[in-house]
Amino acid sequence: MSEGDIRPPEGGDEAIEAAVGHIRKAEDDLAHAREEETRAEHELERAVEELEHAEHDKDQWVIVNGRRKEVRKHHLTFEEVVALAFTTPPQGEGVQFTVQYTRGPEHKPSGTLVEGQSVKVKDGMEFDVTTTNRS
Repeated sequence: MSEGDIRPPEGGDEAIEAAVGHIRKAEDDLAHAREEETRAEHELERAVEELEHAEHDKDQWVIVNGRRKEVRKHHLTFEEVVALAFTTPPQGEGVQFTVQYTRGPEHKPSGTLVEGQSVKVKDGMEFDVTTTNRS
């Protein structure tokens, strides 16, 4: 090919500059959209944290062995329920506790807790804590 055979693209330099300008604008728009998406994700995370914090601080009531108890927790452990049931829990060799609940969260409205487990608290939930002696 000789130098005389090379022709600029149709539309000349102005068309190329316009296309490059559109590409740069599109890249800027994408960068701005990514920044906006990141900002929105952080805002959503903050909102979820605020909601969890607000729920955590909300007083809820549960019934433990027939007595109404106020709690400020999302979950109660086996040990915490036993402490709510007894001001001074029975102690001694062979003393064990059974914790059963009803009116719990939708995914498990009733059940039994054993040592080391916890359950999500639902307002109005009922717990029955009994002691047994292992023979």
